[in-house]
Amino acid sequence: MNERKRYSVTRTLGRSLLSQESLNRSSVVQCVFPMASTFNSGAFMQQCFAVHPLCLSLKRLEKQKCLVLACESCNMIHRLTVSVVTVRAPAVSQTADNAETREERLPVDCLAVCASAHPAALTIREMDVLQDSVSLRCGTCRRLYDLSVSAFETQQR
Repeated sequence: MNERKRYSVTRTLGRSLLSQESLNRSSVVQCVFPMASTFNSGAFMQQCFAVHPLCLSLKRLEKQKCLVLACESCNMIHRLTVSVVTVRAPAVSQTADNAETREERLPVDCLAVCASAHPAALTIREMDVLQDSVSLRCGTCRRLYDLSVSAFETQQR
């Protein structure tokens, strides 16, 4: 009679439980892990911003309407679906620029340029989940971006 032991690893509440079933002679290992949960709430991002705001960094801007932020401390990925972008230029650069040399761009295009040119300089300045708004500041060009967010999504890496 050939006996094989089958091991099944199941992850429950952060602990791994090992159960053994006697089937045949050779051993087979089967791992069952649940998929990472996706939370459609801004509460997780607000918690990250409140506890460790310097750990949130911009990863990419997708299709000029989805902002992807990563938290290094709690290993979460936050996606913000942006509906409206407004840009405020600092007073120093407005007085220094002439109307002829200053380019008139859409606020979404300004954000895309900042996100591609210097993503590490974009930081979250302010966040309000109740009003669905997030404010970003670019440290390099000193622009302030006010985002109206239509959907928050958080996923663990």
